[in-house]
Amino acid sequence: MKMNERYLLILFSQHGLAQVCYFFGDKTKTFETSPGYKPCSSKITAYSTCCDFGNGDKCLENGLCLQSDTKETGVMYRGGCTNKNWDNCPDICLRVNTGGAEPLRQCSSKDYCCWSDSRGSNCCNLEGRQFSVTDGPHVSRRKTPVAAIAGGVVGGVVVIIGLLGLCWWWFRRRRASVNGKAKINNNECEKRDKSTTTFNPALAEVDAGPGSVLVESNARVLQRKTVHELPA
Repeated sequence: MKMNERYLLILFSQHGLAQVCYFFGDKTKTFETSPGYKPCSSKITAYSTCCDFGNGDKCLENGLCLQSDTKETGVMYRGGCTNKNWDNCPDICLRVNTGGAEPLRQCSSKDYCCWSDSRGSNCCNLEGRQFSVTDGPHVSRRKTPVAAIAGGVVGGVVVIIGLLGLCWWWFRRRRASVNGKAKINNNECEKRDKSTTTFNPALAEVDAGPGSVLVESNARVLQRKTVHELPA
């Protein structure tokens, strides 16, 4: 293979590996970001966000970007996305500014508004324009990653299995308790029956008048009873 052909092959392969980033657009247009925008590492955020690495900006865990320019240090902004339809990217300030990044104005410790939504005034003073942004990955997004969905499903299944196991254990314990009480009641009934029907052999006297005989329960003659009459 000639040197020129090998060089072109390497060039095309590198171009194919390079991931393109997009700004949010409407249904008819898509906007590619400037070459300085690169995808954020999956070790930093679960979002498919692109930030301006060309200017030294940083990716945040919540899917936003942190501007590192000396004049605008500490300003967060909504950058680009690796998906044209904005799947798995923060759903923030998309309608106020299409085709570009959008900086956020901080109103309080966790409340922000879209800078372009100011309309000649401070957007923090406009009713219903504020939204909450956390430091973690809890910013609302258009689609939930498959991994998060799978994790939720597995967690729900584990909870259901645990509840079923608890119900089964409770049922068995209750049934064993009922059976035990029934057994005790039966034993008491048997003891009560025996105590009323059992008796010790004793002597029984049948007094039929003079000449009556004392007999045992087995009808064996013990002693003849003689009756003496008193003088008249």
